Amino acid sequence: MSTTKFPHKLKIVTSNGQGEFSGDIKTIEQNYPLFFKASQSSLINLQNVETINTKKRLIKFSNNDYLKYSRSRSKELNNLYKSSQ
Repeated sequence: MSTTKFPHKLKIVTSNGQGEFSGDIKTIEQNYPLFFKASQSSLINLQNVETINTKKRLIKFSNNDYLKYSRSRSKELNNLYKSSQ
């Protein structure tokens, strides 16, 4: 899930496709603990993470999409990913 160029619009990518809806990252993060804030503008579902490249700071998802994550979120992301396996 990530922000779009339009205010209060979020883009969601699923294994079946993608779409947009109204909302904001902060509200989704607070109400749905399943999602992890990987950067300032994106939330991820750790259950869909296939691998994490810590040198390049890239997350590869099961649908072969990639997302660059924030350096400040590295430690927490790695810990959560390891514990979810």
